[in-house]
Amino acid sequence: METLSTIVSCPALSQNIAILRALTSMHSFPYTNYQPFGNGQSLSQGFSILNETIFRDAARKGTFTKYKSLFPGLGFAAGYKVAQRMYKFTGQRHVKDYMNNNHASTFKSLFGDNWKTMMHATAGSIVGVGEIVLLPLDALKIKMQINPASIQGKGLYTVIAQE
Repeated sequence: METLSTIVSCPALSQNIAILRALTSMHSFPYTNYQPFGNGQSLSQGFSILNETIFRDAARKGTFTKYKSLFPGLGFAAGYKVAQRMYKFTGQRHVKDYMNNNHASTFKSLFGDNWKTMMHATAGSIVGVGEIVLLPLDALKIKMQINPASIQGKGLYTVIAQE
């Protein structure tokens, strides 16, 4: 029988849990000082006001739509996060393999016994510099989560050019 520590130590499971936790914590909850139950209203009126306050435009829609309205920009955020992690965690291995196949002799002659360490460091640096290309998409993700109306109706290329 597997223990909890064995299950949690599985890298794929841990990464997926981290992605889900990050995605579900990226929401903007509309805080308000208004007290729906304090002005002599009935309980149903109070819940109606609370419903309108929390869900805004989705207050009269279904349960799933209400829940989804709490996470604006989640579709783009999930796609961006998956693409970023795929690039980050697979990119270094591919760059390292390329360098090992084509430039190993150069690294051996330059760094001697430490050639593998330097090759791994160089591959990591190349992937790190490549992540700079993804930064505008991170800004776009934040903009979609904070103010989705500012991007609505615009094409992806228009928004990226605007940023």
